[in-house]
Amino acid sequence: MSLFIEQNFGLPPSMVMSVVSATVTTLLLHKFPLRGDTALFGVIAAFTGANILLSGSTAVTVSLDILFHLSTIVLLTVLYRVSPFHPLWKFPGPFINKVTHLKLFQVVCSGKRHDYINRMHEQYGVFVRTGPNTLSINTHSAIKPLYAASNAMEKSLAYRIGRQHSDGLFFQTGLQEHNERRRLLAGAYSPATLTGWMPVLERRTREYLSCLSARAQGPHGTIELSETTRDWSYDVMGEITFGAAGHLELMRSGDTGGLVQNGAIVTQLIECLEMNIWHRNAQRLIDARKTGEIEGRSDDIASWLLGEHDEKAPKLPSVTLGLESAFTVLAGADTTSGVAIFAFWYLLRNPHMYKRLQAEIDEVVRGYDPEASLSGDLLASLPYLNAVINESLRLGSPFPGLPRVVSAGGVVIDNVYIPEGTVVGCNPYAQMRSPENFYPAPWEFKPERWLPEGLGPDTITRKGALMSFSYGQFSCLGRPLAVMMMRMILARTVLQYDMSFAPEFDMEAFKRGILNFRGTQFRTPLLVVAKLRSPLINSGYVE
Repeated sequence: MSLFIEQNFGLPPSMVMSVVSATVTTLLLHKFPLRGDTALFGVIAAFTGANILLSGSTAVTVSLDILFHLSTIVLLTVLYRVSPFHPLWKFPGPFINKVTHLKLFQVVCSGKRHDYINRMHEQYGVFVRTGPNTLSINTHSAIKPLYAASNAMEKSLAYRIGRQHSDGLFFQTGLQEHNERRRLLAGAYSPATLTGWMPVLERRTREYLSCLSARAQGPHGTIELSETTRDWSYDVMGEITFGAAGHLELMRSGDTGGLVQNGAIVTQLIECLEMNIWHRNAQRLIDARKTGEIEGRSDDIASWLLGEHDEKAPKLPSVTLGLESAFTVLAGADTTSGVAIFAFWYLLRNPHMYKRLQAEIDEVVRGYDPEASLSGDLLASLPYLNAVINESLRLGSPFPGLPRVVSAGGVVIDNVYIPEGTVVGCNPYAQMRSPENFYPAPWEFKPERWLPEGLGPDTITRKGALMSFSYGQFSCLGRPLAVMMMRMILARTVLQYDMSFAPEFDMEAFKRGILNFRGTQFRTPLLVVAKLRSPLINSGYVE
């Protein structure tokens, strides 16, 4: 057989067999996809074993054959992905994206994926092929079929972290398992439960206000507002989750354990090692809460995870409890503080908006005892406060996509058929800046667009295009808590302080340092000067 191949094809038999086996391997991997590292290891192991056992080849020969084998697989894969035989052949996009995910991975690591995909939409149109089997769509009509339909598409494997244990609400890609876990946690975010947490939120926010003054440094009294806001959000979420007052306490003691930094790395979903660090920390806290070492509350999130409200509730494994509680803190703290930081930044860039928000808060507070609580209902009734939050969510949620897998039978969007199995997402960053959804000045911070008068008779404010919390059955369960936290920190801060940028604040560096890794990171500090308002000092408001 070997002699026949060599005489008729003029090639070494091993090379011809490599081409044949590579073709078979490519077809199998196409029909039965595997993780890249698993497939690579399997191919190398199988090919090495076959060569050694059947031919007794030398190590050098085997290595060359493996290299040729893998090169053939890569070539065949590339040719298929750009050929008319590929289901996504007709969709436009950069050549490099059609053949490999490596370019997009490089962009993801830069933290600028939202900008990159938006530029591709500007160049290629509504539908862009961002990877070999992925599409990004920039049209409002895609939101309902992808996210809000009763038979919502399932999440893609992008929500998993490699081989990390992923039995948590955020990571669950199947609709049924996700809904079961969601029902278990729903009570933790009910209106009654959130109302019960308002005194804790107020106490923590007053602590935040004192922390701002305590952390002022230098001749101008400069405050690193982004750091302090992050510490506040972690302290709030730590107590709401574990009932664990005194166990995080970042505002009081600082982030000596690097929890915020580790949390930022976790939200990148790149380094599983760091995920394990946060998982272990949360595991310790949830175990202490379970045994009573930490004094909890009957309505903390841990109580719902532990099934204390329903004897029939499923008992989650210990590792799942750790993961679920870890991401409850991380998601609530990181995303909420990120939007709050954006809100402060936008307001300080537009001092007249800061003053208008102050005036709205002043109007409702002056009729009350200054020490009285700001109830959730009161804050929810303030039009300009909520307009500021909505506009901060719109411009401060730089999400590039919420990937879903097209279900059996495919889907038609804007008269374009997308085949089943395609990973597809509607681009939130682009949608929340589209003039079709927000007009005029879609790239500018203008809270007035959310008020009844809008920005004039031609105003377009499509509320359904605000995708910060996603839509449908996979939407963010913690949305009410996040909004409640943002209302409180903005209202209390503008009520107590007049703020402005510190003289040393670098606006352009701050803009460049805004990165997105599923959560927003601010690589450049938001430096401000905060001065106590004289009327409040005279009224005895400040302790």
